[in-house]
Amino acid sequence: MTESVLDYMTRLGRAAREASRVIGRASTAQKNRALQATAAALDEARAEL
Repeated sequence: MTESVLDYMTRLGRAAREASRVIGRASTAQKNRALQATAAALDEARAEL
């Protein structure tokens, strides 16, 4: 069965809220490492984007 848009958005919102809590508990160093890893992944995927 196909997930409705409302169900998808509800699930996505809940996941975002949980991610926000995790990030809120992370240290500055952990956040910096995550940002650096994200930047590196985006740089590697630049041609695809």
